[in-house]
Amino acid sequence: MSKPLIITSTGTGKFCVNDSITLSSSVAATNYQWNVGGSPISNAKNKSLTTYNAGNYSLTVVNDYGCKSLSDVSLITSIVKPTAPIITRDTAGNLISSSTGGNQWYKAGVLIAGATSKSFKPTGPSAYSVTTNTYGCESALSISYYFLVTDILNISAGEFIKLAPNPFINQLNFDFVIKGYQRLNIEVFDIATGSKKASMQNLTPGMPINLSQLSAGTYVIKVISNDGKINYQFKMVKL
Repeated sequence: MSKPLIITSTGTGKFCVNDSITLSSSVAATNYQWNVGGSPISNAKNKSLTTYNAGNYSLTVVNDYGCKSLSDVSLITSIVKPTAPIITRDTAGNLISSSTGGNQWYKAGVLIAGATSKSFKPTGPSAYSVTTNTYGCESALSISYYFLVTDILNISAGEFIKLAPNPFINQLNFDFVIKGYQRLNIEVFDIATGSKKASMQNLTPGMPINLSQLSAGTYVIKVISNDGKINYQFKMVKL
């Protein structure tokens, strides 16, 4: 009888740690015996075998006439799932995955078809995340990155507040036109902890804001007036 071939459910002989892989015989037989490391596996006497363990697997088959045949040894390898990528943003407004390949981008948790490059250019404000894939083993979703396409808040016709650039390195440019207000205040909060990191009072339009003391990360910047009637916030990223 012909020598059996071992067919794997993944097609590569590789599978993810904590997942399973199914091995199947290429030939039909009367009796099957699966082996690992050269030793028979107890109760593994079906045409297919599902296992969670890596190892050197082989298969012994016997046909109706008592003829026995042994497959070649197949190395079955378990692959540790990759760690979730980290998203950063470059000065051109692209989101960048820390993984060099196997990326898949998501918008608000929904897969973006065709978005598989290391960099991704969002077209609208939302929470973006990314996974990476190695031999079919997909990582967990990265921590979401909230992207703002523009950092200009249009309040009404001819009235606006602007903070730029986003992301920034050390300095932000602050500009605004709001009827009845010549000065505004700014408060800076760490988005992860909610703690206040900076506070600046009585800022005038066009004034540069130095935030070199801040660590790299994402911040909420509140723009408020002394009377409390103006109260807006921006998500800004410091590189």
